[in-house]
Amino acid sequence: MTSQSNLMIPTERPVAAGRLARQLHAADRGRLEIEIPAGAQVDPIVPGASVDAGKLRFARLEDRNTAAAADVLAELGDPPFDEQAVWDAAYDLWRREIGSADMASGRFLAAVYPWASVLRLATTRITRPTDVFAALHLVQASLPYLETVELSDVIALCDAERPHTANDLAGGAFYHALSRWFVRRPVAARDMVEMLLTQPLKTRGDLLGAAWMAWFASDQQASVSRLLEVDKRSELTELHEVTCWIAGRMLAEPSLVPELAPDLEAPILLRITGEDVVPRRAGIRAASSILHLRRTFDAALRARLAAGDQDAVGSVAQALSHNDGDLLQAGIYFEWLPLCVGLDDGFNRALDGLDYSLSQLLRPESAHVEPALKFLEAWVRAHLGSTAGKREFAERFDACTQALRSHPPLLSRVFTRWMLADGQATASAAAGMIADMRTDGDMAIGFDRGVLDSATEADLLYLVKRMLGFLLEPKQMLSLALSLLDLRNAKGRVLPFLRWMLHEEIGYDYPGTTRDALNKRAAQEMDADVRELLGSIAAQLEADMSALEALPRLRELQVPMALRRDLAKARAKAMQSSIREAQKQSVFARLVTQVHIKAGETSFQHHGESWTEPMHFASHSVSFEMPRREVLDPVGNAYRRLQLRTTKRDLT
Repeated sequence: MTSQSNLMIPTERPVAAGRLARQLHAADRGRLEIEIPAGAQVDPIVPGASVDAGKLRFARLEDRNTAAAADVLAELGDPPFDEQAVWDAAYDLWRREIGSADMASGRFLAAVYPWASVLRLATTRITRPTDVFAALHLVQASLPYLETVELSDVIALCDAERPHTANDLAGGAFYHALSRWFVRRPVAARDMVEMLLTQPLKTRGDLLGAAWMAWFASDQQASVSRLLEVDKRSELTELHEVTCWIAGRMLAEPSLVPELAPDLEAPILLRITGEDVVPRRAGIRAASSILHLRRTFDAALRARLAAGDQDAVGSVAQALSHNDGDLLQAGIYFEWLPLCVGLDDGFNRALDGLDYSLSQLLRPESAHVEPALKFLEAWVRAHLGSTAGKREFAERFDACTQALRSHPPLLSRVFTRWMLADGQATASAAAGMIADMRTDGDMAIGFDRGVLDSATEADLLYLVKRMLGFLLEPKQMLSLALSLLDLRNAKGRVLPFLRWMLHEEIGYDYPGTTRDALNKRAAQEMDADVRELLGSIAAQLEADMSALEALPRLRELQVPMALRRDLAKARAKAMQSSIREAQKQSVFARLVTQVHIKAGETSFQHHGESWTEPMHFASHSVSFEMPRREVLDPVGNAYRRLQLRTTKRDLT
């Protein structure tokens, strides 16, 4: 078969309009006109096409695609067609029109349907993982142009695709396309429902839902009556799950006749209050999905939440994230949010959705900042204890953490409140939020003045001790410590413990960094007393470092050079091994050929017949400043930091 990407137009004979349409299709998905080759004559003229000034013009995209599909069909010859040739031709058309409003591939597959069913072709190929999405896309492309299909073929395709697209957006898009097709053919939708009800349901719930909702679009009374009849008479749990879900979808339809709503609500309420776990879970999901539309299920859902039902908590959390705009507008978002505090890590998708929803509220101009922060603090206290890692909150609520970082004043307020609060959970979460933040340039971190202006000296000392216990990065601690000088009445409230904080604590562990930061702040300080104090602390740190440097070094404590070399070689070997293992998992490493050059200084890549320009290697290193106490006495430092983290507020 001739490749469609290299269509040659001989000028010594008439040119088919379909061939030019295929050229247009391959070149640009939206173009409708093309130059006719010199000396050629278009024959025949297809409907919707015209010739003017040496150009072939199509009136609509549909006309162009119809001509292109007809030309591909003519190229296949007379039926019966080779199935692989049909599939390849359709795929070649489809890959050039992804996202187009009209699909030549779909028109072509509809034209060959009497001899080669796209549903059967897709069913035989969808079992291969590499062909799953191509098969689904080609079926979706053809559905708008198919007038009729074999319902048994639809069922067979759905049975084949289900294992490969469970919980995948591609599967949802496929069933949505099927539902649109059934909407235009309500008789087929009703027949599909009845056919599925006479067979084992297995995993055909999505197909049954698509067909039933299409039937509902044309005849609400009949479809609802049949749904309620099936739900009442059947004893199959798996069918009750599906009917409950479909009832929820019907209740969400704006076109629903109001008189039908109570009958549809009844089976959902029955499931929520039942004892069987699986039907109850289905009822909870159905009720939560329309939480923003109906208040009928509020009492039943609240009862399940009060009982600690994690399925109910997860479903309500998902409803809050999916319909946050409607719930906020109705004024009930924050009625339900506190009830989701018990949501744990077993419901990652619900937590991720809630994280994103809350992150949209964490903006200075938002009126919902405080209730959102109240929920986050409550979740931290409920789930993070004193043994939790500092990064756990920042990783679990990463969108909220990033939203706070994007607004430094808001981050300062939250950080200060959580550090000042009792218990270790909030302080650990606050430390995790800023753990990998830089404090260079405009990213300085400071305590919030509005929170601390009314704090007592005991509160400030408690805050500083917690900071020293939970943070390690010297620049962060110095930025926070020096921000205390901006508080109201800082001379009376902060200066009494400033020397201890900067010299005996931070300065002892990081003398050079602390000295530089103090000299920089002293140069900018307007208050003479504060400037003098900062300068004296910096001078004292300089004197301490000079005294240490002047001490003689004991040769007995120096690591022998041979041992240092062996250690460096062993470390380099271990690093190279770990890098090689990591590269094996790289997609890039699987696509290119790697050539290893011993002791080389440049690298290059070879792909196919081409070679890239060589890249020169450059050495680089990353260093971290270790606290001096950690080097001299790691056990003692761990005990000291534990004391600082568990310090109690002095109420006297």
